[in-house]
Amino acid sequence: MGPERNTTGFIAAMPEWRRHGLLAFTLNLQGGSPEGYSKTQPWTTPPRSAGNLRPEYRRRLERILDRADELGMAVILGLYYFGQDHRLQDEAA
Repeated sequence: MGPERNTTGFIAAMPEWRRHGLLAFTLNLQGGSPEGYSKTQPWTTPPRSAGNLRPEYRRRLERILDRADELGMAVILGLYYFGQDHRLQDEAA
């Protein structure tokens, strides 16, 4: 499975969730910890150190957000998980 296939499958499932009464879902661009709950976080989150998203992440996110809007669903969007802010190059990022 890859990111495009995952995104397409996620979007395809959204109308069914809505039919069952789901009005909101959480989406976090960092994803889960590849190590479970560890004290250090050696992995890097999707946003770049300047604070911008890679274009492919942004396109997939836009597809999900647009479909959620069409279905009248709210998205609780997370960009970073705690412990990752030190990877940003400065406060503006």
